[in-house]
Amino acid sequence: MKLLSNFLYSVKQGIKGIFTNKTMSFISIISVSASLIILGIITSIVLNTNQFIKTTKYEINEIRVSIQPNLDGTSIENLKDKLSNIEGIKSVEFKDKETMLNDMKSSWGEDAYLLEGVENPLDDCYIVTLENSKDIKAVSSKISTLDNVKNVEYNEDVIENFVKISNSIRNFGAVLIIFLILICLVIISNTIKAIVYSKKEEIEIIKYVGGSDNFIRMPFIVEGFTIGFIGSTIALFICIYMYEYILENINNAIKLSHGDYLVYLSNDDLFYSENTISDIVKFHENNPEYGVAVGRIACFKDEDPNKFYWTSPNPLHTSFINGLAIDCFKSILRFRGSFFPAPGLSYKRSTIDTYGLYDESYVLLEDLPRFLQLTRNGCRIGFIDSILVRYRYVGNSTNPEGNSNTTNTILQDDMNLTLSKEMDPYMFLLND
Repeated sequence: MKLLSNFLYSVKQGIKGIFTNKTMSFISIISVSASLIILGIITSIVLNTNQFIKTTKYEINEIRVSIQPNLDGTSIENLKDKLSNIEGIKSVEFKDKETMLNDMKSSWGEDAYLLEGVENPLDDCYIVTLENSKDIKAVSSKISTLDNVKNVEYNEDVIENFVKISNSIRNFGAVLIIFLILICLVIISNTIKAIVYSKKEEIEIIKYVGGSDNFIRMPFIVEGFTIGFIGSTIALFICIYMYEYILENINNAIKLSHGDYLVYLSNDDLFYSENTISDIVKFHENNPEYGVAVGRIACFKDEDPNKFYWTSPNPLHTSFINGLAIDCFKSILRFRGSFFPAPGLSYKRSTIDTYGLYDESYVLLEDLPRFLQLTRNGCRIGFIDSILVRYRYVGNSTNPEGNSNTTNTILQDDMNLTLSKEMDPYMFLLND
């Protein structure tokens, strides 16, 4: 009974202390909130970057395996089986040399005419996709020892740079988060010490009349817990608010905008050249059948926008963009995700008028459900085969699919909603 009485007294005194020292309590709450907000923002940036690395590694983990000419069908299939059995390989796709030449022409864009009339110098090959780009060197060595393999090619410099950058960011992010956690602990600790110091005389009186250390300590624990709870709650809601209205703000921007075309660009990405906007407009004018257009993006790092680490999308994905809307929709269903570069995405004003604004039932995941909704309803998406955007490697346009626990939950809810609303009801189309 005495224990319960002491506990209730400590709770009462702890809460009373907050209102008795309003100024100190207010400063303490602000200190806790500010510390946690900074920690939350930095953690989100680091985790965004890590997730971005995780998702984009599949764009640069391909090996081209050229095979010896004049092989019969049995030998080609046997080689495919051997490739599939190598540990670390995710998929194996055969491409004949005519398909490879057509892909090259597409990638050359306006200069494709230079390849006209040229005897095809390429070989039939297998495009091997790895589960992890870190294994690319070891897997390439294994492939090169197989019979009927003429050559093994991959972007070694790009892969090595990517692995180095991803490891550096991951390690730096972990150190930075730990450092910020320590700073937060120091700030909160000093705040608690300031509260205790402000009640130094009160503590001395209680000890003078025989109060035990636990009796003195408990009200401060309750007061500190309450202040921490209020401060963390404020920080949590502010961090959530930063994400919560992304789609709503996109829609508001669309409503406030004027003109016949809308182009999306993050505030620290750059248009590739001074002609990019006119090229986008020209594409829409010359290809009225497309309501939306996407193009290539080139990833740069730090302050050098001319040093590219990779470009997206890859040739496999570009082949799924142009064409009938329903075929594009099926490709998204088959991949269970979006392969369109969102930076530089352009809309006709008439597309917004026809298909409406973004679905605000999604909080963070704005691109995948939008592309599904558009293509399912007949909107064709065109591909501008040139670089439109210089995409900062760890910039604000980084795809936010892996953040704090709160953000992870929001994204998972969005993805579940996408699956149930935009994908699962239409999976039967893949059987047609």
